[in-house]
Amino acid sequence: MVFGKRDLYAEGVWCINDVNTTLYKELKHKSQAAHPWAYQAEYGKYMTYYLVVIIGLFIFKRLHFSYVDEEDLNNRSKVFGRPNFFNKIVAFNRYITYRRLPITLCEYLGLPCSVANVTVLCSTLLYVLCYTFIPKVWYRACSGFGSPPLAIRAALECMAFIPFILILSGKSNIISTWTGVSYERLNVYHRWASFIAYFLAWVHIIPFYYQAYKEGGAGRVSYKQRTDEMFVNGIPPTVFFTWLCFASYTSIRQWWYELFFHLHWLCGIGFCISLYIHIYPELGSQNYLYATVALWGSQVLWRFVVKTALKPGKRFLKTRSSKARKFLVKNGSRVSESFEIAIENKGMDFHWKPGQHLFIRVPGMRILDNHPFSICNIPNDDQENIRLLVKPEKGLTRKIYNQIPESMTSDMKVFIDGPYGGTPREYDSFTNLYLFANGTGVSAVLPFLLAGSRSMIDKYSRIREIRLDWIIRFDEDLEWVRNELESVPKSLIESGIVTINVYCVNNIEDSNAATNPLDSESISSEENRHFQTKPKQPFLPNITNSNKGNSLLNLFNFKPIIKDLFIDIKDSLGSKNMIVCSGSQSMKFEVGNSVAALQTSVLEKSSKVKEVYLHTENFGW
Repeated sequence: MVFGKRDLYAEGVWCINDVNTTLYKELKHKSQAAHPWAYQAEYGKYMTYYLVVIIGLFIFKRLHFSYVDEEDLNNRSKVFGRPNFFNKIVAFNRYITYRRLPITLCEYLGLPCSVANVTVLCSTLLYVLCYTFIPKVWYRACSGFGSPPLAIRAALECMAFIPFILILSGKSNIISTWTGVSYERLNVYHRWASFIAYFLAWVHIIPFYYQAYKEGGAGRVSYKQRTDEMFVNGIPPTVFFTWLCFASYTSIRQWWYELFFHLHWLCGIGFCISLYIHIYPELGSQNYLYATVALWGSQVLWRFVVKTALKPGKRFLKTRSSKARKFLVKNGSRVSESFEIAIENKGMDFHWKPGQHLFIRVPGMRILDNHPFSICNIPNDDQENIRLLVKPEKGLTRKIYNQIPESMTSDMKVFIDGPYGGTPREYDSFTNLYLFANGTGVSAVLPFLLAGSRSMIDKYSRIREIRLDWIIRFDEDLEWVRNELESVPKSLIESGIVTINVYCVNNIEDSNAATNPLDSESISSEENRHFQTKPKQPFLPNITNSNKGNSLLNLFNFKPIIKDLFIDIKDSLGSKNMIVCSGSQSMKFEVGNSVAALQTSVLEKSSKVKEVYLHTENFGW
């Protein structure tokens, strides 16, 4: 077919009008011999090898530190020596990767704040760019000689990403199991692997349209779009992929998260089906989708039978009883919107570790929605409850809060899904634990305090010091975790092994008042003698001036500067130090940069500090 006067003359033939000539066929054979179409499948394989190597490095990291922690636990009497060469290499790496990028920049661009994550993503993007564009042949002289090599290798590289993208989307996934990195931390790789694959998809698409336009103008493009099956069935997966990527942009996703969540997995299924129709059976690319379905399906099945109410046993398809209770505020000038959920755990059939969380579903109340909640207590024979501390936002948490009557509890039946998250490291193999939280973020760090204290009493850990720094808005917020704080052995606090510092922000203006803000009706009785104040570090200003009784908690009426807290921490570092942070992005920013700076304690020539490890909670991705 001739499109007016438009045609491309290349290598002695017209690309459209001479398609049936002998010379055209000879040139086509020559082009295929020089750059075989079938060879392009190798690009998908080597992209897979690269991604497997990245995962392998994470697996090696986990195995190494698991071995180190196990050795330290098995030899609790061993005295730590000076840091070795490997310790210093790790510290130098953390000095760089623990740092945080500016929060505003990350929110605007949708980037992860951690330099470590950005480094992995940038190295992957660099590999993709080099591997895709450095090979010299991008186009063939005529489209009839074969598909553009650039487009085909980009397509196979894109397909190599698909199994990893779908695997990383699961709460229980194979990569988490092998690497010890929880799904919420891997989610950043799920999103950015999708963006890289989406970029490759367009590198695949554009050459076909460009070459069609170059050979026959807009008429040729229109003809191809109407008659070429690959042009036609390539539209649906492109539309699905575009929505999946751009609807996942942070500000868009947070605006309508629960609707986004359900549309996301529905569109994901639509994308896979339409993509299969488009690619089958070109260069065996459908095998990537077969692998995707097999791996993703197996991990979904694993999650259902191990983590949810579908787990075989006496709890199969049974709900658990729970009670929700609002935290009442004596001060009538404000309203506290925090509440707790206590889920029965009779027989201790649900087990979890410090720092882990679970999801709940409430039958009859948005049953399709679930929400992650950090578990703020530890398994204990004396308390057959799973306790959750909640600050209502939108959706499920707001609906639960609204149905709780004032001064009463609300009974609910819930399905639980979990546990998930936590740290891959053994917390009791460290000598020092430093815990940072603000607001309800304390629910994620408090279990480390409780478990660490218990392990010291039972003498089966290496922990020698625990310190909690918690920033709250109001005095009454202490009621959130009052029972947990009172369960910390008094002997550990009196001996200085455990230190609990609470910073009340709303008392800044009244910091010079003589009245102890905790001497109120709610906690003024003898049984509340633990909740008193005493002066602490001299560099901290505006300390409340009450110091009576045997105080087990230090209350300060100001908002601390995080980096100043680390001045004191640096002087008290032990051989192995674990720092846990849960709270706002600004707190994680400050803690991340401060812990990065602390790595110099390992790098110093005469140092006895072997490790400073950071674990942060990553909700709000």
